[in-house]
Amino acid sequence: MHTHQICNYLRMLFRAGDVFEIRVLGATRKGYHIPHPESGYFEYAEIDSAASAIMELASYTGVYVTMNPVNPALLARAKNRLKPGQKRESTSDTDIVHRRWMIVDCDPVRPAGISATDAEKKHALGKANEIREGLGSTGWPAPAVVDSGNGYYLLYRIGLPSDDGGLIHRALQALASVNDEYTHVDTSMANASRIIRIAGTRNRKGDDTADRPWRDAVMLSESGDGVVPRMLIDELAECVVTTAPREYRPAAQHDRPGDHFNEAGDLAAVLERHGWQNIGDTGDNQLWRRPGKMTGQHSATFDGKTFYVFSSAAPPFEPNTGYSPFAVLTILDYGGDYAESCRGIGGYGDDSDVDLSAIMSCHLPEDEPERPREGDPGQLPDEAFVVPGFIGEVMAHTLATAPYPNVALAFAGAVCLQSYLCGRRVRDKMDNRSNIYMVALASSGVGKDHPRQVNSEIAYQAGILRGIGDSFASGEGIEDAMFIQNCMLFQADEIDAILGGISKSRDGRNEMIMQILLKMYGSSRTRYPLRKKAGQTEPLVIQQPSLTLMGTAVPQYFYQALSGKMLNNGMFARCIVLDAGARSRGRVPVAQEVPAHVLAVARAWSVPMGGNLAGIDPEPKLVPDAPDAGEITREIWALTDDAYEAAQADGDETRMAIWARALEKVRKLALIYACSENHENPVITGAGIRWAWAIVEHQTRRMLWMADLYVADGEFEGLCKKLVAILEKAPMKTMKRSDLLNKMKCKSGELNELVDTIEQQGKLEKITIESRTKTAIGYRLV
Repeated sequence: MHTHQICNYLRMLFRAGDVFEIRVLGATRKGYHIPHPESGYFEYAEIDSAASAIMELASYTGVYVTMNPVNPALLARAKNRLKPGQKRESTSDTDIVHRRWMIVDCDPVRPAGISATDAEKKHALGKANEIREGLGSTGWPAPAVVDSGNGYYLLYRIGLPSDDGGLIHRALQALASVNDEYTHVDTSMANASRIIRIAGTRNRKGDDTADRPWRDAVMLSESGDGVVPRMLIDELAECVVTTAPREYRPAAQHDRPGDHFNEAGDLAAVLERHGWQNIGDTGDNQLWRRPGKMTGQHSATFDGKTFYVFSSAAPPFEPNTGYSPFAVLTILDYGGDYAESCRGIGGYGDDSDVDLSAIMSCHLPEDEPERPREGDPGQLPDEAFVVPGFIGEVMAHTLATAPYPNVALAFAGAVCLQSYLCGRRVRDKMDNRSNIYMVALASSGVGKDHPRQVNSEIAYQAGILRGIGDSFASGEGIEDAMFIQNCMLFQADEIDAILGGISKSRDGRNEMIMQILLKMYGSSRTRYPLRKKAGQTEPLVIQQPSLTLMGTAVPQYFYQALSGKMLNNGMFARCIVLDAGARSRGRVPVAQEVPAHVLAVARAWSVPMGGNLAGIDPEPKLVPDAPDAGEITREIWALTDDAYEAAQADGDETRMAIWARALEKVRKLALIYACSENHENPVITGAGIRWAWAIVEHQTRRMLWMADLYVADGEFEGLCKKLVAILEKAPMKTMKRSDLLNKMKCKSGELNELVDTIEQQGKLEKITIESRTKTAIGYRLV
């Protein structure tokens, strides 16, 4: 065993504050010579202790670790030590905090319980390289590569909830399409609490023989900073058909057009609409394929009556199976069960040459199906919360002193504090400034107040508390405060109440708050003219005001407080909205002083920039771009323009507004990142740009999803969206009418109107729910 390798491996997998389980199989130790399982839970700060505990073992079969962080409460089972334990005491999927890693385990095919030969292992390496290169060609970042002793791990950084709805399992099923007689991708590695072998320990499977030796697990390369975007995982997972049952809807008699369905043109229309491509013919057969992530070979043939599928990379069909043309239509366009659809038809399950197309055909849909709504991308991956320098130090202090530590809230507080500190002092080459509007969404009791308290304490000890404000009651109040201070950080709780007052009140003063926030945001690089007051002779202006807003709110209430006008006028687009997620387990906070280096950096930012007029008409320092930052910026600019043009083509004003501001938010965040990394000589780097883009791209999709789900311009539309949101969260997106009435808290007649409206929009269908005792009316989202 190698202590150094063990420690390096664990530090790659985990981050400060994480807890993980180490599990040992077949362990023996001094005084306990019977092989037995041992396990224990370790904190990130005790990784050295974890390695020492492993080294104390006399022998073992294998040493494993949970690849995702676990609930810190499990430390009580065996804190920072290994002890004999039973399987029932090990980590379960519900104990996982979130998914940080997706593992692709490439194993050679061999009998169970024995090690691999060198030749078998070589096949596994070739397959791992094939997958790594194939995914890399589609935009996946480089994985960590681990030699497990008998095969190879590809560890990809991700950011998903522990309950991912089966997404990782489907992704691994898609990768398993490259399985062959020599190697396979282990699809059982998809559960959140999966344990993996620890690099630096020995893989002792079977007997240690000359041709099948025991080998050490070795980390060959570490993962880079890149996190796999959710979109790429979704695309990969789409390469397989889900196992969820689908309703079979046979064609009605009057929908059958006759005996033309078996003609090649008809079948081609169905296949091509679903991504299949005709790549030629062999004389007797057409060759078809559906491009997959990991395969380029043809996947099926069609001989006029049978569509025969060869490859599992060709969803939604099963490999090595023949289908009649009607079965193809049923599966692709009607979601039916092919086994039932094809029973007795030539080409499936028998040798019949009977052509039943005249009575088993359907009209093909003439209209293009409506584009499905983009899925919920979930919470921001935890890798996005890693910022070097000042922000990371403030986050560490905030988390250590919090009774309910929350990474997203600590991140929001630290980023906004850095934004305030460098306000009116720095700019980038595009003249962007550091002022941002950030909203952190968290339920009651999650700990929204603690980051605000930390910021205020740091500002007080650094002598700059005068620029920290609480909530605001009017637009005039914002203007007056900014006229006195010029650079401020407003930390407003329950910002949903403020926004709700703006969207619902007819009082012009509430509307003025939004107008001033919009105007103040854009004036950071120029000047802001104040309103005229009685007796005022000269116009008053604020030169380059820097207003940073850190708002907190309950998620649902925040989006419900918004109006369609706010979505389209730029207020929503200017915000960076984060989801704090679930409340952590309570703990006794660490009583500690603000780190001296944090205070030193905060005080350094407070020093006057020079010149008697610097505080009135500042000349911010230009933060240059590193050589790689410009090219990356241009690439992101093209992506945001593409997204804007797509929204414009759809006539979607909300998407147009938010994508129009995306690049600006990327550059602002990258500027803040640079100031955090090096407050004396900040430089905008490619790493900073990529980090900022990962946040903005992910949160843009998340904000659009949530707005679509909750934001409404009228009471009736709001109730419709509430009903849809309830069904979105229900199992299988289905609910009995009686349960829905209780959730909606409305009358039966009102529910009928809502259901009829949503049904006419094509988003809902009425169904019958069977139980053992009775039948109930229900509804399901389409």
